[in-house]
Amino acid sequence: MPPKQKNHTVRSSNHIEEKLSSIYQDERGTLPNLRQITRKRYPLFIRAFVGLITLVALAAIGAGVFFYFFPGSSSATGDVVVIAEGPEQAAIGSPVTYTIRYRPNNKTTLQKARLQLHYPNGFMVSSTVPKASNAAESLWEWEALEKKQEGVVTVQGTLFGNPGQEQSLRVFLTYEPNQFQTEFQQVTSVNTKTLASPLQMSVEGPEHATRGKENIYTLVITNIHEEILDGLTLKLPAADNVDVRAVVNKAEGLEKDASIIETAHGLALSALKPTAQWRIPFAITFGEAAQLEKQPLHFAIQKDVRDNTFILGEHDYIITLEHNEFSMQLLINGKTEEAQVQPGEFLNVSIFYKNNGTQEVTNADIAAVLDAPSANNKSIFDWAALVELTEAPVRGEQINGDTRRGSITWNKSEIKDLAYIEAGENGVITFQLPVKNDSEILDSYDGFQAEMRTTAHVKTNNETLTINSNPVRIYLNSDTSLGAELSPKDADDNYAMTWTIENTWHPLKDVNVSTKLFGDIEWLGAASSPAGSLSFNEKTGAVDWTIGDAPLEAGTLSLTFKFKIKSSNPTQTALTSKLLLNARDTITGKDIALEHIEIPLP
Repeated sequence: MPPKQKNHTVRSSNHIEEKLSSIYQDERGTLPNLRQITRKRYPLFIRAFVGLITLVALAAIGAGVFFYFFPGSSSATGDVVVIAEGPEQAAIGSPVTYTIRYRPNNKTTLQKARLQLHYPNGFMVSSTVPKASNAAESLWEWEALEKKQEGVVTVQGTLFGNPGQEQSLRVFLTYEPNQFQTEFQQVTSVNTKTLASPLQMSVEGPEHATRGKENIYTLVITNIHEEILDGLTLKLPAADNVDVRAVVNKAEGLEKDASIIETAHGLALSALKPTAQWRIPFAITFGEAAQLEKQPLHFAIQKDVRDNTFILGEHDYIITLEHNEFSMQLLINGKTEEAQVQPGEFLNVSIFYKNNGTQEVTNADIAAVLDAPSANNKSIFDWAALVELTEAPVRGEQINGDTRRGSITWNKSEIKDLAYIEAGENGVITFQLPVKNDSEILDSYDGFQAEMRTTAHVKTNNETLTINSNPVRIYLNSDTSLGAELSPKDADDNYAMTWTIENTWHPLKDVNVSTKLFGDIEWLGAASSPAGSLSFNEKTGAVDWTIGDAPLEAGTLSLTFKFKIKSSNPTQTALTSKLLLNARDTITGKDIALEHIEIPLP
């Protein structure tokens, strides 16, 4: 059998020439002379542009290699590459490491380089490598960063935040390229989200409570985090007419070095270890004035980082309130929650009671208890000057070195109506108690806050009930006083008015005194340079003395100004309106507002 033939497709040279001719010949059918073809030279700027594009592409490839080996948020120009690395998410209160990498390019030396970090609001720095050059551990400086001098800054710390909150580390690299005398800056950042709360919180206690009765509730706190939680603040429920007192000495679950300390802002919690479960009891009383039938108790645990506050955990517990058969309400100077008083002034106390039930109440006794600042085992209140008509017995007790308790108790021996209170019947007990006013004595008292509450024991339906009223906090402000005196007119018919401010106990700030001058007045100004500034409004007659801060070292503050009464008005009786002094006590944090009577027309 003859060998199999392979079929080939063969193109002749004539056929190829025909195809080439059809491609290159012009419309007249002629071919170009290839020996006469010349190269066209493009302008210089076009060639430079093409070269620049090529260099940029090569630089991008080089930066891409750097980015490949050092991934993260970055910023890059022809001068420098800056990369910030950090976790995308972190548990609240967990250790976090941020890494910042930088590298100048192959040709540029960076002069006066400065790396500045703006930390996340909840970040607490623990260490940096290399060591930072400022106290905030956020600044690194170099005289120069040489070409291709790669560097790394590592920052370690702890990140706090609200659950689910995203925070940013911002990086600023400022420098001067060696061919410029102008600052350039590269900016980049990395975001980290804080995860769910590291705490579990719950409340144990009765879901129903009677107004006026004290109930015990237990707050259970569990650290489900892998780190020790320190420097926390437990904020207590702060509803109207709800008294919450922590029973710290009966707290359970605290390990070695752990602590719970009562402060003015809540409870300070320290060294809450992983898996630790703390049980903190609270004595809670709902006053009769509590308006909500469903009363929420809100507990929150927060962490303060610099000027920022983060909520690490919170819990609400709803309690259904019921009315008691016997109720009380305490008022001090007309206030049910917070009263303010100055040395020499009185606490005007009213205790309202009522039988809300359908049965009579018998043999009631009611006690008012006042815990107040103490010095040398003596209260800042002058119990010897108590104004009370029934001559009820008074008892004193030293609670600790700083607090003295005074109590006064009434029963049927002092008030006959307490022996038998019919259904729907009510009554009131009143008394007055002054604050001591001797400046030398006041200097020995460091405390500035007191608290009064009332307790009643009554019998009804063969049952003895213990009822508590709403507590009232009392702030003891400074012994500030305002005086004003008008001098007789002088030989030039000019009057001089002098204002004085006395203050010896607490420093003041934001001090201001104002009034209005009535009538046809010619203002002559201050007789001498006063503390602060003095102004007069000719249209309204307003006189304003702005002092600002008034430390105790300033002593008595005095101002004298002069004016002339140009014409008289027969119907006018007052020269000024009431003088008003406004200030803030820097110790209590409360505003002081004093009035001085109108100055009569001379």
